[in-house]
Amino acid sequence: MERDARHEAGLRLFEAHRFEEAALELRASLEANPTSECWNDWAAAEAACGRIAEAMKGFSTALSLEPGNRQALENLHYLQERQAPKPAFNILQENKCGAGSASQGEQGHPNKYADDDAAQDANVSGIVNGYFQELERIPAHDPALAPEMREAFRWANSDSSYFVKEAYRRLLAIPGTAIGAVLRRLEKQGERDYRFLSVVALYAMEQRDWERALELLHAAADRNWADLFVERQRILCEQLRQEAEPDKSSMFAGLAEHLATRFCTAPWENMEITSWGTEIEQTGNVYFCCPAWLPLVMGNAREQPAEKIWNSMAAQEVRKSIHDGSYRYCSKVHCNWISGRSLPSREEVLGKENARSEAGEDRASLEQLYPLEMSKGPSQVVLSYDRSCNLACPSCRTDYYSATKKQQEQLHKFFGEFVKSVVKDAQLIYMDGAGETFASKHSREVLKSLNRRDYPELKFRFLTNGQLFDRRAYEEFDLRGRLQRVDVSIDSARPETFAVIRKGGTLKRLLENVEFLDGLRQRGEEKFVLTFRYVISALNYREIPEVIRLAKSLHVDMVEFAVIRQWGQFSAEEARNLFVFSTSHPEHGAFVEVLSAPEMDDPIVNLGSALEFRRQRLTASSPNSFTKA
Repeated sequence: MERDARHEAGLRLFEAHRFEEAALELRASLEANPTSECWNDWAAAEAACGRIAEAMKGFSTALSLEPGNRQALENLHYLQERQAPKPAFNILQENKCGAGSASQGEQGHPNKYADDDAAQDANVSGIVNGYFQELERIPAHDPALAPEMREAFRWANSDSSYFVKEAYRRLLAIPGTAIGAVLRRLEKQGERDYRFLSVVALYAMEQRDWERALELLHAAADRNWADLFVERQRILCEQLRQEAEPDKSSMFAGLAEHLATRFCTAPWENMEITSWGTEIEQTGNVYFCCPAWLPLVMGNAREQPAEKIWNSMAAQEVRKSIHDGSYRYCSKVHCNWISGRSLPSREEVLGKENARSEAGEDRASLEQLYPLEMSKGPSQVVLSYDRSCNLACPSCRTDYYSATKKQQEQLHKFFGEFVKSVVKDAQLIYMDGAGETFASKHSREVLKSLNRRDYPELKFRFLTNGQLFDRRAYEEFDLRGRLQRVDVSIDSARPETFAVIRKGGTLKRLLENVEFLDGLRQRGEEKFVLTFRYVISALNYREIPEVIRLAKSLHVDMVEFAVIRQWGQFSAEEARNLFVFSTSHPEHGAFVEVLSAPEMDDPIVNLGSALEFRRQRLTASSPNSFTKA
């Protein structure tokens, strides 16, 4: 690579917050072309990595070569002002460079919030108000990001890093007499804007108050599970706590190293069209995976053709993150494959793919087998945009919803042709995580259009509430031999609880239909996979062992669990009452205890996002059990 190209590459990496890589590229450029500008840019990358001494040398060298380099001068002055006192670690850049080099409270700020009397001071009040006025001017996302990437993050509100870091930088400039009042207001208003809780959490981390920081980060995650920055800070906090207190384990220990050796093929195989609301304007966002697992939007099916979305900038960024092993756009908490550490190794994927090649062909690399830009469309398409349903489950919605005739026409207009264009290379269609396929006129028409004559090799997977998927539906849609998997949402093993959680349905009807589906398999007529889906809340966590026993009696292949999440359907009070996984919930201890029941060891159990809480229980009962695993 030519030196100018390396300099440009370094700048692009810096803008993407990949500071270590940026520093390496800029250092390579310096060796060939040691200009004042390049010295300044390299020093900025070093500073971002926490190597302050090296950064100051770089800025000084830039000034020696070009005394009029204003940017280098301002950067040097900024670092000199920040040197006394030093922060405990470079929290703003989410790395551990220099971690552990300073003592608690070294910044000069108190570990606890300032006295209430100080908050009453008029001067303090003015500082607090001024700080919150500044926050209103901070953009939600980094202005340096490409517009396509800002849009990808904006749709799912999945990265608050720019806002939180900027808010935290401003917090550090506040006098010690006022910082307590600012922190108190940030936390108080965190109910309205969860990002404020993250700012307070960064301060707690700077003070090495790990438990306090984790409490705040968990609270922020409860309000927005999709925010990857909150998740990254939690992972960093747990790692730093473990370094400071070796007896405290972390479920993320060794995860980064593990992922560097693993490979996920989903971004090359899967396309999911989703809905975030009942309005047509809220439908059509496209993902490469479950939005809870990979909350980055690739594009919108109402606005762009499938081919453009499939190879969009966001699409290629996600694929790049799998190749480099960072998985930076994936949730390390919610993804069952990552949290369960069950992704195949790179060698396994490579061996499997090369085994398919004709004899005599050269072995291909993963980069060749899975390029950033694809010429062939997805092999699996998930249709999850029609929220029409016959039930009104509180975990999903506040009331019954069925698309009107006009809305159905719009759905057909927007997605009818799109589905046909994207399904041409597909082997599997997955319906429907937004509503109920068999209760929606539009979804039923889509299902009928994907007929056996035109799509003879196409298989189907359904996520269903089990109330309408009976023999009649099986025959009406000509599904014999075309079923790959059926996931049944059950959420309760008791009729009285089911009536509350699956509002509008009955456990009796669900079990009758599951028995019909299982009968097809037991008689050898079908070979599809049958699973139960169970969303855990304060209402049903005690029934977890019961539903596992029920599943085994019906020959269910797997029971997949997930903790309930906030989709905007709950008030703050409702969320507090239902979120039994929250450490502040009065029944949290009982919930974790249930996860130690002997039924949980059954091989059909997939704990999903509840896995971390079982690990907590195992670690508490045997401090060495997790580290050995």
